[in-house]
Amino acid sequence: MTDKFSPYEKIENSIRHWWVIVLFMLAGAGTGYLIYQNRSPVYEAQAVFSNSIDYSRTGMLTEYDQDQILILVNDIIDSTEVREEVVRAANAEGINIDMNTFLENSYTESKRNLWVLRVRNPDPDSTARIANLWAEISNEKIQEAYRHALIAAELQRYLDSLESCMGHLIVSEPVMGQCSPGNLPSLSVELQKTGVEVKKEKLSAKGLIPGLVSTLSVKAEIPLIPVNNQANIMLLAGAVAGFVIALFLVELQIPLQLKSWIKRA
Repeated sequence: MTDKFSPYEKIENSIRHWWVIVLFMLAGAGTGYLIYQNRSPVYEAQAVFSNSIDYSRTGMLTEYDQDQILILVNDIIDSTEVREEVVRAANAEGINIDMNTFLENSYTESKRNLWVLRVRNPDPDSTARIANLWAEISNEKIQEAYRHALIAAELQRYLDSLESCMGHLIVSEPVMGQCSPGNLPSLSVELQKTGVEVKKEKLSAKGLIPGLVSTLSVKAEIPLIPVNNQANIMLLAGAVAGFVIALFLVELQIPLQLKSWIKRA
């Protein structure tokens, strides 16, 4: 017949061997502190893009549509083109970083209408500089794409007017202005030419629309405290690990066996 589990007996046994628990907790905390002391410091810097939507241009949008528009900004920030330029610029300034290292130690984070760029590096100065290079190059690309979006919108309106003019010619015969039948050949050429330009500008706009405004609102500052400066957490984790190990040893009656071995020796 097996013994029934008794919480009271387990607690009493643990109290009887309190010194084992204390010893292992101290050893665990000490081990955690040694691990903390031997870890290289890692710093983090961040830059922030603020985004807003001009609903007078876009009209009412669903929450999904708004999210998709904001994602387009991140697509530029996190693009291979931008990241490669950041690596080249950093190397030109004497910062030793390659593409793989940059990818492993940087990421973007969405916070409502914000995009936060985070960079980690063992050197605080390099951390801030890489983050700012990333933000500055991203901002240049975003503003360039936005200019193309504005041009594309203007050309699209012009294209719409040409198509409307063409439609009127088919239905009726205007006799004045550009929509007169005599201008039909040149109108067709202009229609085709403008259509090509619209496609070109929309491609260069990288999906951005005139109703989206994205600005680099916060530049990275040199971090003063490492993000892995967590001595208390390492001490606590070590102490907890020591506590668990001690309970396990007490349950197996290792201390009693050890005492008996010492007496025989």
